[in-house]
Amino acid sequence: MLEVEASPVDVAPRCGKVTTEAIRPFDPVARRGRLTDMTSEQTVDEFIRRVLADDLDGACELASEDIEYDNVPIGKNIGHQAMKDFLGVMATMGEVTFEIHRQVVAGRTVLNERTDRFVLGERTIDLPVAGVFELDDDGKICLWRDYFDYATFERQLAPTVAD
Repeated sequence: MLEVEASPVDVAPRCGKVTTEAIRPFDPVARRGRLTDMTSEQTVDEFIRRVLADDLDGACELASEDIEYDNVPIGKNIGHQAMKDFLGVMATMGEVTFEIHRQVVAGRTVLNERTDRFVLGERTIDLPVAGVFELDDDGKICLWRDYFDYATFERQLAPTVAD
């Protein structure tokens, strides 16, 4: 019989220590740039809403200056401008929606399983995605990481024989 000893994996979050504390309630005096009136989930939901509305400046209001936006099979974009440059391409792709199937919140981390749908003329691309969002001490998104299979996207994007 094979015995395997499990060892702890040290996975440090990008945005500070791991905590299960909820974001503090809204305090207008203490706020000064903090998004403490929103929960982690509300912040992520509003961020996604703004991204899909092509309100990238508005989305950046909910993100730290040094946000790490990582499309795992494509690469990382660090900072507001890099994220806006990358997402700006999405605005040229026609209609884009995110259908969130499941969303789980643990403190300042939000995980979602979703289908990103791109409608390009007569063609619809459905891309299964697992998203990870981490919020910093100010309640801003400091990490957005999407895991997906790029080949699935390319396969649906490629012209068919009928095209």
